[in-house]
Amino acid sequence: MPYIKEKRKVFNTVIYDLCSRLSNNNAVWGELNYIISKLLYIVVYKVHRKCYFTFMCAMGTLVCVMFEFYRRWIAPYEDEKKEENGDIDS
Repeated sequence: MPYIKEKRKVFNTVIYDLCSRLSNNNAVWGELNYIISKLLYIVVYKVHRKCYFTFMCAMGTLVCVMFEFYRRWIAPYEDEKKEENGDIDS
């Protein structure tokens, strides 16, 4: 994960404002999907040029986000549950 410093405060302000507008129910996942898709669309089609390299960078970013999410939040949760309930080989 790119631990950015320079624009973090600016981005966080916008992100927290955006999150405050999300639904507080299962609709949030569709809204989040739309937001991520729209951001990618704007970056790929409006900021960069439509080409294989740009598509590859967008896909790579999504994969890295997925792995970072797993590493930071899901894996520790899984470890906690393994300790709580026992490993699969026990």
